[in-house]
Amino acid sequence: MRLRLPGVTPLELWDRPVAGAPLQAHRHTAGFGAALAEVVAEVLRASGSTAPVYVTGGAAGPGLLAALAARALPAILAHDPLFAAARAGFAWLEEGRGICLDVGQTGLKRVDAAGVRYVPRDLARVPLGDKVDGPARAAARLAAIEFIAAALRGAPGEVLVGLPCALSDEGVAEGCSYAWSTPDEQLVPAIAAAAERPCRTLKVLNDAELAALAARRDPRLASEGRVLVLTLGFGVGAAWLDRRS
Repeated sequence: MRLRLPGVTPLELWDRPVAGAPLQAHRHTAGFGAALAEVVAEVLRASGSTAPVYVTGGAAGPGLLAALAARALPAILAHDPLFAAARAGFAWLEEGRGICLDVGQTGLKRVDAAGVRYVPRDLARVPLGDKVDGPARAAARLAAIEFIAAALRGAPGEVLVGLPCALSDEGVAEGCSYAWSTPDEQLVPAIAAAAERPCRTLKVLNDAELAALAARRDPRLASEGRVLVLTLGFGVGAAWLDRRS
């Protein structure tokens, strides 16, 4: 089922234009930090907000915080940024009775009662969607579903999964680097079936919404007010968190 968290609103930043190209086009260039800071400054200016920026994800680090600071943007780096979202998701579940899986585009971050585990994505087995078409794309979609489902099999209790794409209220997934359809109405049921789980025990949300759970739990942020949450990895995810909700 599609989970909506109170006070959390996903925000698409990856396609915001910077210097004539989408932000994602700058992602693996030396100028990415400055491009990201420009987009964040624009978002905060448009919202009339002086909200702090909470940064998570495997690509988050001091360099990006410095780029934000250069634009006088107050930013906080999550503790353990790679696993911060998955840890917070697991804490949101009943302790000891489930798994949180943060599906990144370069690997899976899994947290359960036994601890944390990172499963890298093998591009030979789970190829980028823009590299395959026709029958090969259909096979790549199945490989992506199996990659995610394999990390969920045998888990007791509920499962919380953050997916690196936009999700409708009905759980319809939009595209990302995985080769599922755009849109893909059957993605979540297909993952549940491959994981041998009842679909009702599988809760899904956008990965930036999952990261917002980490921001909500972080004592360095004020108990009230808005926070702009960023999750940085292969791409850029974002969400607004209103801590008053």
